[in-house]
Amino acid sequence: MSVITDLFYTVLSLSYKSVFVVIFILAVRFLIRKLPKSYSFALWAVLAFRLICPVSFESTVSLFNSLPDRAYYINTVIPSSGGTVAQSNFNADVLNTNTAAVQSAVNSAISLEQIAIYIYIAGVLAFALYGVYMYIKTLNKVKFAVKKENNIYYCDNIASPFVLGFIRPKIYIPFRIEKSDEYFIILHEKYHIKRKDNILKLLAYILLCIHFFNPFVWISYY
Repeated sequence: MSVITDLFYTVLSLSYKSVFVVIFILAVRFLIRKLPKSYSFALWAVLAFRLICPVSFESTVSLFNSLPDRAYYINTVIPSSGGTVAQSNFNADVLNTNTAAVQSAVNSAISLEQIAIYIYIAGVLAFALYGVYMYIKTLNKVKFAVKKENNIYYCDNIASPFVLGFIRPKIYIPFRIEKSDEYFIILHEKYHIKRKDNILKLLAYILLCIHFFNPFVWISYY
């Protein structure tokens, strides 16, 4: 359980620090909105790194030096008998006179911690299973698609063109699409494949599952 607990607090820390990165990226994207989209990709790559890498390259003037670590999350849920945050450096007198109260607070904090971890694990699994469900649902929707050429298919059950698959991605386009637009739409979808957008979207969704509790990650995903 200790490994899971460590991972839980690591995710909390990464997610907390990522909020500042998201705000920064959104501000920069507004300033460079007229530049090629490759610049936005580079910015979101910084956020992806921040969300998965627990190692920080910080200086003495780093913003993240002022952010809380695991002790912050633990101490804020362990109240002392005086109504303030419990600290690890209890003196002997306090321990001798308030042993029962402190032990009760610690036990309460541990139970709250375990509940939080179970809720988190359930949330991650729920979003992961939902992603698998939607993928299977989409596969069923295009199972009667008619091949046009190579990896391009016509399908009558879809509202708009899209790319599906990761190793050998396929392009699906509606039957009712205007023939004059079809050529350019296919080029557009091919460019998505060339740029590995189908892989990047999968990776982005995995990050979303891990940090599902963070509204700033949802904003970034959309």
